[in-house]
Amino acid sequence: MADNSKLKTQNSKLLSLGLHRVDGRSYWFAGYFNPFDRELMVRYAGEARANRFSETFGGQLPFANARIVKVYDEDRTAAGQFAETFGVEVAETFDEFAEGLDGVIVPFPSGGDRRDYEVTAPLARRGIPLFLDRIILEQSDVLRRLMAESPAPLHVTCFMRYFAGLMLPENGQAECVIATAHGEPNGYGADLLDLVDELMGGVPASVLNAGDEKADIARIRYADGRHAILQLFREGNLPMTVTAFSEDRQSILPIDGSQFHYGAFRQFQAFLRSIETREPPVLYARVLRNAAVLQAIERREYGQEIAVG
Repeated sequence: MADNSKLKTQNSKLLSLGLHRVDGRSYWFAGYFNPFDRELMVRYAGEARANRFSETFGGQLPFANARIVKVYDEDRTAAGQFAETFGVEVAETFDEFAEGLDGVIVPFPSGGDRRDYEVTAPLARRGIPLFLDRIILEQSDVLRRLMAESPAPLHVTCFMRYFAGLMLPENGQAECVIATAHGEPNGYGADLLDLVDELMGGVPASVLNAGDEKADIARIRYADGRHAILQLFREGNLPMTVTAFSEDRQSILPIDGSQFHYGAFRQFQAFLRSIETREPPVLYARVLRNAAVLQAIERREYGQEIAVG
């Protein structure tokens, strides 16, 4: 686990966080900041979720400088269960929820009508830093507007971005990346592209989807001439794997869940640092370029090179 002593030194007070909307990942995220009632965690989120923290962190809180103090969800039952598990307050109104918070964590599900950036707009306009844990491709225009309107930083990336530290030396850059998964561009494709973006560290210029009805096989060409391949198979259940090639090494990472704490810890570390610096952990230009790449893949104009720069 990374040393976050510098982060603790920078924070002169205990940061008060809010959790907006409750889903399965909410219980995972909250375990980084708050002690929890194990029996309730098992009841509401499952034994595997409860065991994950004792196995990885020995029952200790990863972050001692921040706490989730409030939860808000229109589903009052879900909010109450979360509050009971983690010992936090249930906010009755949105205004009550927003009052006095240093930052807000907003988990988004993989599908459904709760994938909605717009609900976070009032928080962004109040200047509260937001943790938005993935690109919602169909709402990239809303995200662009939030970025323009918010006086506070928005953290918009998947924890997989931080797996780059497992594959390359610090500040290292790949010559080529091949990433493979089962899924769609607006799903695991978005998550994997965050990691590809971190490994490549360049500006994508064009995308060519060489796939068919069974898969998207996207060649991403960068402005400096390098390439990455993102393969998303809609059939079968292929393992998620990323290979990074550099001049002197080849690094292969089978993504099997064992790396999730590594990435999530660093993701939250970056979010807490952004509360202090008031700078987004990932530059908005990079986030929006990734959205453009995913949209080009989704067009499925097979064999056509589409400019994204």
